[in-house]
Amino acid sequence: MLNCQDILIEQFFQNQKVNTEWRLPKDVLMKIEGSIRSYEQTSDAASIYKLLEIYYTEAMDKIRNAIFDHQNTMHLQKKTLKSCSDELTKIQNEKEIEPERSAEVAASRKLLKENGIDSFPFYQTIEFSENMSENDKARLEMQLQMMGILDALIVEKKNILRIKKEFPEWADAVLYVDQKGTSSFDKLVVNKEMPEGIKDAVLEILSNIEVDSSDQGKIFIGNHGEFRNGILFGKAHSNREAEYVGTIARRKKKKL
Repeated sequence: MLNCQDILIEQFFQNQKVNTEWRLPKDVLMKIEGSIRSYEQTSDAASIYKLLEIYYTEAMDKIRNAIFDHQNTMHLQKKTLKSCSDELTKIQNEKEIEPERSAEVAASRKLLKENGIDSFPFYQTIEFSENMSENDKARLEMQLQMMGILDALIVEKKNILRIKKEFPEWADAVLYVDQKGTSSFDKLVVNKEMPEGIKDAVLEILSNIEVDSSDQGKIFIGNHGEFRNGILFGKAHSNREAEYVGTIARRKKKKL
C-alpha cells in the first residue's frame, strides 16, 4: 500500500513539471500528499477529488477562454485577409492606367502581341532612380511626355526589320538607336521585370540621352525641365504626381 501511495504522490509532482495549463499550487500538492498518505478507504478519496476539481475547473475555464480568444482572433484575421484579397483582386483586374492612344496605335500594339513580338511602352520599361523627389519625378515624366517618347514602343532590335516587312498596316512609334551611347544620364533605370532583349534596348536608349549638351539633333533631358528631341525643344513643368513611369506610380493611380 505504501509503495502505491509513493508512486501516486510522485506522479502528481512529476505531472506539475510537464503540465502547462493545469498547475497546482505547492500548498495544494502538499495537502494532496497528506490525503494520499492518510488514505485508508474509498471514502477518503473524496477530499482529494474536491481539491483537484477546484483547480481542474479553473484550468479548463482558462483553456476555454484562450480557445475562444484564439478563434475570435482567427475570425478577425480571416475577415481582414478576405478584404485585402478582394481589394487585391479588384486592383489586379482593373485595367492599368495608360496614356490616350489612337485606334490605329491600339490596333498595331494588339497586332504585335498576337504575333508574339515583345513590345512595351517606354514608361513600362523604366523606373525612377532612387532618392528622386516626387516633384522631380513628375517633372521628368512630363519631359518624356512632351518629347513624345513616354508612350513610344520598345522592341528588340531583331524585331525592328520584321515589323517593317511583315506588318504594312502597323502604325506606331518606336524608340530605337543603332548603338550604345556614352551618356551618364542616371535619372531612369531599367525595369528588372522586362525580358532581357527589351532591357538591352532600353539601356542603349538611356545611354544616348544627353545631360550636358542640348545641341540640335541630340536627345537631351535637363535638370530643370529643359528638353530636346531632335529639332523639338522645350521646357516642362508639372503640378501632379507621376502617373506612368514606375510600377509604384501606376499601382497608386489604379487605387484612385
